[in-house]
Amino acid sequence: QEFTALWDVSTGRQLALLPGALEPLQRTVFSPDGARVVTGDADRTIAVWDARSGDRVATLTTPDPVMPPAWLHAFFSQDGRQIVGTNAYDVWLWDARTGRLLTTMKGAQDPQSFGLLLSPDSGTLITSAAGASVRLFDARSGVLRARPAGHAGQILFGRLSPDASVLLTTSADKTARLWNVASGQALDVLSGHTESVSAGDFSPDGGQVVTASRDNVARIWNIRGGQHLLR
Repeated sequence: QEFTALWDVSTGRQLALLPGALEPLQRTVFSPDGARVVTGDADRTIAVWDARSGDRVATLTTPDPVMPPAWLHAFFSQDGRQIVGTNAYDVWLWDARTGRLLTTMKGAQDPQSFGLLLSPDSGTLITSAAGASVRLFDARSGVLRARPAGHAGQILFGRLSPDASVLLTTSADKTARLWNVASGQALDVLSGHTESVSAGDFSPDGGQVVTASRDNVARIWNIRGGQHLLR
């Protein structure tokens, strides 16, 4: 049996051992308040643990079999009220307090996706399809709301602005793009890198974006007009 250990970072003391199944736990994520930990396993279960005692406080079972080699990954919403889980193909949302399954989104995830983003109000789930399109789902109903496209290469990274109104994506097509989360409409294209743009982020006020590329250059942009400010 495999275990995941929780440690006190100030003292180096081991706090708890979280047992897995017959395979290692692949991802361990804390709740926003640090009181709970969620883990995904290969046995169709997502477990919620007390971060201090190491006791399992909830077990979330997926409604459909998880086919190998898919693993379950999970994380908390920003307010800690929901848990999002995926096997790289389907996505589920549970009530973090009761363990009740809230939403099932079949085929919402893709193994080549940059990952999953959940808006702060837990209303919009964002992922990417294989290739170059973004997918915006209503997280409460599971309905695909928009599928904006524009990139000419695989999307490598995604990030929401501080107010969650704008989505930043970076791509192998050497560009970054900005999207309106509510409508799915394209807002701007940030062009200038000479290789794949591997990551990016917003400034705290949401007015600027920094992008990092495999051309070994980081660029800062004014997102109102896509003006390149610094290199």
